[in-house]
Formats: sequence, C-alpha cells, structure tokens
Amino acid sequence: MLKYVLAFFAFVIFSVAIVNAEEKSWYEIDGIKFRYGTNVQQIWFKTYGTVKSPRKLVKQPFSGDNEHYSQEMFIKPDSQLEGQKTPIIFPITIVLPESLMNSYSFRGAFLDYKGPSAISDIAPVGEINNNNYRQSSQTRERLINEFFNDDDKSFIQGKDNWALSADTDFTYYFVGYYWGLFLPIGEYHRFFKTALGIALNYYEITVKLNLCEEYKVTVNRGKIGDDNFEGYGECTGKREIDSGSAAGYEIAPVIHFNLWQRSSKKSIWSILSVDFSLTAIVSQSKKLNYKYHNNSLFREVPTSQSVELISYTYRF
Repeated sequence: MLKYVLAFFAFVIFSVAIVNAEEKSWYEIDGIKFRYGTNVQQIWFKTYGTVKSPRKLVKQPFSGDNEHYSQEMFIKPDSQLEGQKTPIIFPITIVLPESLMNSYSFRGAFLDYKGPSAISDIAPVGEINNNNYRQSSQTRERLINEFFNDDDKSFIQGKDNWALSADTDFTYYFVGYYWGLFLPIGEYHRFFKTALGIALNYYEITVKLNLCEEYKVTVNRGKIGDDNFEGYGECTGKREIDSGSAAGYEIAPVIHFNLWQRSSKKSIWSILSVDFSLTAIVSQSKKLNYKYHNNSLFREVPTSQSVELISYTYRF
C-alpha cells in the first residue's frame, strides 16, 4: 500500500506545474476551524495464529490440511452501548495553508490532536446469549489454551458466562502533508476533494484486560440486535488480570475526502469531510507487552477516523 501512495506523490510533484505561488509557508497558521462531527478513536482486539478448524478464513502456508490462519475480532467498542458510542470531535482546530497547483489540484500540510479517548468495559465480540455478550467458543478455547495463566483458569471455573473485556486509553497526534484533486465549479466552489498524504503520528496506548463473571447488557431502548437498540454494557464480577502500554512514532498514509468546499481569501465553508489514517494497515497493528502473560494470541489494532459534517474556517 505504501509504495502506491509514494508513487502517487511522485506523479503529482513531477507532472503538475505549480501555477499559484504560496502566500504562506506550509508551517504557518492559515486560520482557525470551527467544526461539528464525530471522531472514531478506538483499540480493537483481534486474534492471530493457526488453529485446527475446517471453517477458517485464510489458509496458512506450509500448514496441515486442517490448520488455517485465524483473524477474529473478539473485543471491540459497540456503538449501541452507552460509553462506547462514537464521540463528538473536538470543535476547534488549527488549519495550515493549502496551495493550488493548477485549477483542479492542490497540496498542503495538516495537523491534529485526538485524545485522550478512554473507554471502559469494552464489549466482547462473538456470541450473544440472552443479555450476555461473550467471545465465540473457538476464541474462548484459544484464550484458555494459549493466553490464560493458572489464576485466570481458576477464576473462570464454574462460571458458565465468563467473558474477557478491556479498558483502553488512546491519545493520538499527527502532522503531515497531502496532495489531491477536486472538481472546480466557478471561482470558489470545489467538489469531491480527494487527497492522499503521509503523516507522522505519535501515539500513546494503555490497555487493561479484565475477566468478567459475565458481561451483562441492560436494554434502554429496542431489542438487542435491532438497529434502534440502545443499552449499557457492564463487566460484572470484574477482575483485572493484566495491563500493558505502548508509545512511539510511526509514519502512515492518510486518506482525505471532502464533498463540497467554498474557499475564499477570508473563509472556508465545508460540508462532509472525512479523514482516515491507515495506521493499522501499515504497522500491522500493535503488540503490547503485558506484565503477567506471554501474548502470542492477539494484537491490539488502533483505529482513527474523523468525520466533519460541517465546518467553518476563519482565515488570517
């Protein structure tokens, strides 16, 4: 994926002449943006490895006839549960200059700060039994055989609805540069702005793993499984079994799309702008070092996506 992004950058840089000189340097502040939208900033938990099962998704090279490569989500925030819904994006941010390269292409720098985003009692994924959520039978078996220690196995003994949940905290900073195209209509209007960029990200991740006697869901509206369902999930009989953290820098591609923008010297109006970081694809997710468990079973997958439904930028 990264090589295609870099190839796109090279094409834009060397094949499109710059017709508008920059009035400001790329690092100068161009304005302040006021925005309304949502921000997905979550940690997902996904199993990896070979298992003996006839129904797995991907065959593992050089494995036996019944061994396949398993990738199964087993802990993930549920947007229908209170405390795990998609939050509103921070309403104010700084905007860096953007330059036209010709009448239909542009380039510019961007930066943003996301976090900290803390979520507790994240929902297990796999099975729903009445009002209890838990991992699938296959994942539960793998947790017992490949991850749990003797204390964990003792805790779940005799508990028919046990499940594994997590508490996460995710902070995210990034700065980058992108190149893109749009459909110009008149002097000020730009439709379907689409760009690819590269970003330098700094992340801080903290995870607590919790065994639950059961993960109980209380219904506030509708029925579990319906589109209009809303509820509250709780890890009852909660016991923290381990914790881990990670922090560092990484480079990742970024995709930007903007449905409509009106840009003038004094202001920018925008409707439906989406930014998506491909961090998880490039880094192949994270592997945290836990204190009391040797983890070769699963990875933590950071996910970051922002959607600005409407925004106004006051330009300096």
